[in-house]
Amino acid sequence: MRLSLVLFIGLLIPKVVAGQDVKITSLQELIDHAVHYNYEKMNATLDKERANYQVKEAISKGLPQVSVSGKMDNYLELPTTIFPGDMMGLPGQDVEVQMGKAYNANVNASFNQLLFSQEFFAGVKAAKTSKELYELQEYKTEEGVIYQTASFYYQYIISLKKLQTITDNLTRMLSLQEMTQLMVDQQVALSTDLDRIKVDVTNLKAIQLQQEAVTQYQLNLLKVMAGIPFSAQVNLTPFEFTPVDRVTYSNPSMSLVMEDLTDIKLLHTQLKLQQLSEKVYRAGRYPTLAAYGQLGYDARRDEFNIFQAGEKWFDYSVIGLTLSIPITDGGYKRAKIKQERLKQEQTINLLAQTREQVYVENENALNQIDNSLKMLGVQEDNTHLARRVYNQTYLQYKEGIANLTDLLNAETGLRDSELSYYQSYLNFKLAELNLWKTQGVIKYKFNIN
Repeated sequence: MRLSLVLFIGLLIPKVVAGQDVKITSLQELIDHAVHYNYEKMNATLDKERANYQVKEAISKGLPQVSVSGKMDNYLELPTTIFPGDMMGLPGQDVEVQMGKAYNANVNASFNQLLFSQEFFAGVKAAKTSKELYELQEYKTEEGVIYQTASFYYQYIISLKKLQTITDNLTRMLSLQEMTQLMVDQQVALSTDLDRIKVDVTNLKAIQLQQEAVTQYQLNLLKVMAGIPFSAQVNLTPFEFTPVDRVTYSNPSMSLVMEDLTDIKLLHTQLKLQQLSEKVYRAGRYPTLAAYGQLGYDARRDEFNIFQAGEKWFDYSVIGLTLSIPITDGGYKRAKIKQERLKQEQTINLLAQTREQVYVENENALNQIDNSLKMLGVQEDNTHLARRVYNQTYLQYKEGIANLTDLLNAETGLRDSELSYYQSYLNFKLAELNLWKTQGVIKYKFNIN
């Protein structure tokens, strides 16, 4: 029922048709789309739904089991029974007697009901805990999808910014080439200066092509992660470059939220599941009690008139109890219990290791943010300075005060400083994502419930 409801809701959500434009412009809209259509996320949701039916499967073993069956036999030759001749006054001889009827029919209904089984109750608890594990895995998958989608989005937008910087640089160089061509025609500039500019223009065109390829590659990765068809057109709005102070990202109460992290919850649930698995094997040592019953009708005929009105059917019925007491299994359960205990020890060790990793990753993310913010400040100042140097050098070159080498160096310095600034901003955004993911707040930051 729940799976049908999920599928029905899925049909109500508008899906993207290949070749059409996707009405997504912001990172928030992109993430909203990803958590619905990312294949890994959809499979995690299906795993969770499958776990619901695994619980029902476990419970069903404790519910009444009812079945109806029927059978019809046509004996071409009646079976022969051998009796001792002593019974019939023929001592020392075997008497062969054919007994029964040529046509036999049987209809019966049977039921079984489990009355007591420690293994059953432990199995139901384990199935319910397994469901909790799948729910947490879905949550973790969703966190990963959000993180990867945002990461690819930032990389794509930064690639666009870098491409725009290179394109602007190329535009300025082409303008400089035209101006220098006029100066060469007027014999106020050397042809070697023009050749040097042409070499730089060619190099910039090659860099532009390379950056276009990188940008398209980033977009393709983003489409795959967000569940957008490859042929669909996407028009994303770049984010605003607004760095913040490190104080915004400090988290002095990290130890208080540690147990709420998905990875920690997963390990706790896994440990609980292993403990229940041990109980299942232990429960297998206890007796099992079940009730059973059967009601049936038989018909025996010399002719094929089984269902003829007025012919007699013979009924029978039986009820009873079945008690199964395990005596020995050759040490099978003992070995399985030992294995489950060793698994629990491994999970406890993994919990301790994960807690330490979270502290380290949290501190590393804060350090990365701190360093990237410092680099952003340096690169921003450097970009302003490089632009001012370029503008001054360009005016001096037009007035004949500065030479071409100074202008080309200023142009290269401006391009490199802008590219470095964008790379620093990307490092900052990725560090920010790492921190949110480490602290378990990435879904909250993107308003995903």
